[in-house]
Amino acid sequence: MPVKPNLNPKLVASLAEAYGSQPAPEEIFYYVYGVLYAPSYQERYAEFLRMDFPRIPFTSDGELFLKLPKNIKKDFLSVFNFLFKSS
Repeated sequence: MPVKPNLNPKLVASLAEAYGSQPAPEEIFYYVYGVLYAPSYQERYAEFLRMDFPRIPFTSDGELFLKLPKNIKKDFLSVFNFLFKSS
């Protein structure tokens, strides 16, 4: 049985409209991961993050959206592999 992504269909449709094609769930995950762990995001919204759930600003640039997850995925997997190969 295929796994259904836990994403709001309205969000996915909005991103597909903005970027010209529907992003894969993994692309959305790595984009959100990158935004949440960006020092500039954490610093800018520090006070807000203490009080509420984070809000994710999606870029209007489709090329940038696709570029960021690829870089973040590569870095994330490198750290993940290092941590678990070391133990």
